[in-house]
Amino acid sequence: MIGEKEILRLAGEIYSEFSINYLIDVKIEVLALDKFLKLAEKIDYVKTIIDGKKIKSLKDSPISILTINGEPYRIVFCKNTVNKISRRLSKQKQKDFIKAITLHELYHILNYESKRELVYNYLFSDKNTLENMKEDWKDFYKILEDNKKKIRL
Repeated sequence: MIGEKEILRLAGEIYSEFSINYLIDVKIEVLALDKFLKLAEKIDYVKTIIDGKKIKSLKDSPISILTINGEPYRIVFCKNTVNKISRRLSKQKQKDFIKAITLHELYHILNYESKRELVYNYLFSDKNTLENMKEDWKDFYKILEDNKKKIRL
């Protein structure tokens, strides 16, 4: 199991690397399941996913990370869900998984910033996000592709 401090360290490392090429102001947080769910219920794109019946219940969903617009943007991890999804991976793959999902969210922010689209377009920007990752971070892209049945980013 990866703890809160380790998630913050790993996400911070990849954010620092990402920030060499892209300047995005981001705050990274880790929450326990109950606080994460309360926050997720308030987010428009999560409401759209639920209303569109893409997931039955937020509590049972594989959503492990949220991106919240603001100054700065916030990337919020659910420690419980991240560990549940990655529990069968080796310790190194778990660490790489944290970095991969962080990169995924950073590209969502970058795509949003460059186009200034509505928040709902986060739902439709996965293709662009994954293409960006595939070009720039092949190893982390592969981790997401290998585990895409388990996760909803």
